[in-house]
Amino acid sequence: IRPPCFRFYTEDWTPYLNLGLWNHKSLEIISEMEQATGVSAQQLMALRPGLSSIREKLRLASTRQTTEVEDAAYSLLGNFSVTSLPKIYGAGEDALGHLLALILTRSGDASILAW
Repeated sequence: IRPPCFRFYTEDWTPYLNLGLWNHKSLEIISEMEQATGVSAQQLMALRPGLSSIREKLRLASTRQTTEVEDAAYSLLGNFSVTSLPKIYGAGEDALGHLLALILTRSGDASILAW
């Protein structure tokens, strides 16, 4: 579940980079995200929610560090347009297994597991 766009703010709630845009894919934001994540601007611009580019999304997400193990899975729900996976804190690595099983069932593409 995710909104169609994001607005970034600083810690004092002023618009980040003084951008009054509702488009999270502004060139300024994308450039900074590219530097911070190592993911190319072209890849960031091309990412869309749903079952397209599953392996690429999983590969990019595999470098994330989260406080709780299950947060790695739950943070991906919007990327895959998943709304039916229950969020159970304390699920640990099972959460990612459940998410992958759901994506595999929906896509029918076992190659997604080779990321």
